[in-house]
Amino acid sequence: MTVGGAAVEPHERVQAYERLLFRRNAAAWTTIIAAFVVLPLAARGWDPRVAGLVALGIFGAYIWFIWPHWRCPQCGHPLGRPARIMRCAWCGAPLTPDTPGGGASGR
Repeated sequence: MTVGGAAVEPHERVQAYERLLFRRNAAAWTTIIAAFVVLPLAARGWDPRVAGLVALGIFGAYIWFIWPHWRCPQCGHPLGRPARIMRCAWCGAPLTPDTPGGGASGR
């Protein structure tokens, strides 16, 4: 999310990461809830192949949503597993306010 190659301000980068984290968590919870809807339907006599395809579709939709969006707001490289203190492994940009240099004072 660099604009024209310009660096993102620390507080904007932290806010962008928080939005990404919210979307990732929302997608994860939606996937979990959808799976708990599909599993009881599969137990009620759905064809196992149909239930498997629906479950695979739900998981695929989660991956399709997360893959292009879960990226560093500074450099655009994929991020790893979220953590309380987060720093991009590629460019070293601090992504959370608790990270040294993370812009906690800019919030």
